[in-house]
Amino acid sequence: MEDISNLFKKIEEIGGISKVILHHIGIPNFSFEDSALKLSNYGWYIPEEFQLKQINELVSLFDSNQKEADDFMIDFFRKNIKSIEKKLIRKHIERKEIIKEAFKGHYGKMFCSSTILFISISDGLSECKIFKDTKNFNKKIDMTKNPKIIKILSAESPLNVDTRKEKNTSFFSELNRHNVIHGMKYDYGNEINSLKSLSLLCFISDWYNRYDDRNTATSSC
Repeated sequence: MEDISNLFKKIEEIGGISKVILHHIGIPNFSFEDSALKLSNYGWYIPEEFQLKQINELVSLFDSNQKEADDFMIDFFRKNIKSIEKKLIRKHIERKEIIKEAFKGHYGKMFCSSTILFISISDGLSECKIFKDTKNFNKKIDMTKNPKIIKILSAESPLNVDTRKEKNTSFFSELNRHNVIHGMKYDYGNEINSLKSLSLLCFISDWYNRYDDRNTATSSC
């Protein structure tokens, strides 16, 4: 089965996946955006290497056994982390040194450092638009350059929820970007949080301004 990277443009061109095709490949009632949003509630973001059926099965797994689903995501990033690092450096060569330092921190189990760096790089690649004033997200984002999936970044999630609302949410992840960046918490230094922040970086690198051939992010924060 093709991964998202190969299927995505075809899907956009035909205005979505038909129910017939979804039924044929064994994933009826599938919504890419809804699935991505569901995974973000657990602090994970979808890289383009995932297959559609794999995503569908993962969403179901999170509903039934979060630990097993988290373990699946951890295992995916552990197995692919070297190729992910090379891909990010190749695609964002101007950020080579900070990307290498973030991965060096992760490999060295300095997870506080790697987590904050992965999130910081994500901020930069998205031109600092994804965590500021989400009510006006659609005004800031050029949807001629972005697939619909990018809109999940405007939805409230554990990563970007207002810290004043944290105790009243039903999210399933403790990683919060504001707490990390501004030093409000200091107990986030573990492998799963580092990998969740890496998944965000992969998501933004893969999907943000996906249809912009220049693939530049030059606006200041």
